Amino acid sequence: MTESNQKTPGKLLNSLLAEWQKAIIGKPETLRLVMISLLCRGHLLLEDLPGLGKTTLAKTVAKSLDLTFKRIQCTPDLLPADITGVNMFDQKAQAFRFLPGPVFTNILLADEINRTSPRTQSALSGGDGGAHGHGGSQDPQAAGQLHGHRDPESHRIQRHLSTARGAAGSFLHARLPGLSRAG
Repeated sequence: MTESNQKTPGKLLNSLLAEWQKAIIGKPETLRLVMISLLCRGHLLLEDLPGLGKTTLAKTVAKSLDLTFKRIQCTPDLLPADITGVNMFDQKAQAFRFLPGPVFTNILLADEINRTSPRTQSALSGGDGGAHGHGGSQDPQAAGQLHGHRDPESHRIQRHLSTARGAAGSFLHARLPGLSRAG
């Protein structure tokens, strides 16, 4: 392969943005900010009117990067265990088995987070016995047992959520496998 045929990181990112713009029309700045959030292992609060593509955006990002996607519709009766998962007793094996919640995904969209209790909101970030993760590689906790390791950035996410509690929006959480934050 010649040097001119190699794709630079900038060209790769621009081609990815172009792919996203095929599905999400008229929101180039939003797409750019989603890209920045993903690259920084960040989290995003999307505020927009209903029906304007927040779920489509999250699905598009997940599909274009070959990542898993799950969506949570937040309601007042949603419990932390509904997000993180539960330990269920398996009568045949006579042992508890962990059933992971929707937080075990790469891209998680929590729609209308302002409708849930603060305790349930904290399950999105690892505070108060809940967490987030990908395939057990992060920090989910159910019935006092950790399923993975602690995420050092959960305190930052918790602060972000506490400022967003009054907003009617969707919380987009992304975990990219193979990326790690330096120092």
